[in-house]
Amino acid sequence: RHTRCSRDWSSDVCSSDLLRDARGQLRGVILGFTDVAELRHAEIERARLAAIVMHSEDAIISKTLDGVITSWNPGAERLFGYSAEEAIGLPMLMVFPPELVAEEARLLGCIARGETVQPFDTIRVRKDGVRVPVSVGLSPVRDGSGRVVGVSKIARDITERRLAEQALLADRDSLQTLAQLRGQDLADKEKAELVVLGEYMPAQLSDAEVQAEVAGAVAQAGASGSQDMGKVMAVLKPKLAGRADMTAVSGLVKAALAR
Repeated sequence: RHTRCSRDWSSDVCSSDLLRDARGQLRGVILGFTDVAELRHAEIERARLAAIVMHSEDAIISKTLDGVITSWNPGAERLFGYSAEEAIGLPMLMVFPPELVAEEARLLGCIARGETVQPFDTIRVRKDGVRVPVSVGLSPVRDGSGRVVGVSKIARDITERRLAEQALLADRDSLQTLAQLRGQDLADKEKAELVVLGEYMPAQLSDAEVQAEVAGAVAQAGASGSQDMGKVMAVLKPKLAGRADMTAVSGLVKAALAR
């Protein structure tokens, strides 16, 4: 007969056997105690990990080194659309797009050789045929001797992250386009202003042309001395304003009146 008895920090399995003499008379009892504390802790840890797997939002999947699915949590059901009953026993390739089939053999080979596979982003296909971007992490499953016997896979839907990244890229492109248009607009405006200035600003006169204008103004004003300086300048200002250096013009008029 076996009994289970508990102590403060451990659990023991107690076994008992009757001790009889040669005539079959009962002489005593042999009791055996087996400490199963480590087993109990292992059971608790397994239960805790199972709860994490069951309630995780991510797809948590285990598969053999041949890629055959051996476990499929509710997160995997939501992500890929297959129930656990449908998925377990089938190859993981059922969620791979055709162009990425070779990826599975390469990754399984890395895990089997004990190599580390860094998390990566890729594409998988749901049961309904819709492609979904996912972030994937792989780790080896080992037996009691440390030998790699399978692969544990965690896949996370990154659709929202991809959409956010695309929105940021679109915003950046829009800003670059606006900046280019603004720069072009400013350049066009500057060119237009230069054209307007060219149209409305009179051309500068050469020295010979200025001297001719001064001689003509002196003659027109009938000037004969420095006292007629004002009359000559009154004739010249409307003609030469903006087209010649008026200080230099004044000097030319003084020289002409001094002759």
